[in-house]
Amino acid sequence: MNTNNNDNVSSINTLSTTTDNTDTDIGFEIIPLSYCPHCTDTISIDHSSNLSSSSSSSSSSSTSSSSATTNLTLNSSLSLSLLQNNVNELPACTMCHDTKENWICLICANIGCSRYVAGHGTDHYQQTNHSIALSYSDMSIWCYECENYLNIFHIPILYESFRILYYKKFKQYPTLPIITIDSNNAEQENTPAPLGDQL
Repeated sequence: MNTNNNDNVSSINTLSTTTDNTDTDIGFEIIPLSYCPHCTDTISIDHSSNLSSSSSSSSSSSTSSSSATTNLTLNSSLSLSLLQNNVNELPACTMCHDTKENWICLICANIGCSRYVAGHGTDHYQQTNHSIALSYSDMSIWCYECENYLNIFHIPILYESFRILYYKKFKQYPTLPIITIDSNNAEQENTPAPLGDQL
């Protein structure tokens, strides 16, 4: 009977040793940022470009030399309207039409595939400087400028965009914390509250 226990301990030690030798196969912890300075950036967009990010024709670009621009920010009424109206339940990349793993620009609602498909989401950032995007596959938010994930629970300006896209995917509203700032400018997290009644 003791022999079996020793055998079990021996095999556990063997598993532990094996796991320690293959750390590269385990992965690593991702710690999303609780603050991002790019969430407050104002982005100028050209009216001549198609805000839903279909390919623009050369004829429209020839008329854009004197066109006006609009400033977009996260949570602006135009940004939220674009997310509400231009993203469907199964968004496809506007360039290659892939639906597997797409990122949605939270500034202009462009839908681009991930770097593991054809990298059109990254291409959109490089062409427009729109740095905040949401993964429709796992609802994570990425900042291309910070090169890091963002913590939705600590950046209230992301709530409204997240809420719209979460509802489109799951047909229910997310529960997000209510964050208040006290008189010393310290964040305080209160009981989570559903954000569904305002849509």
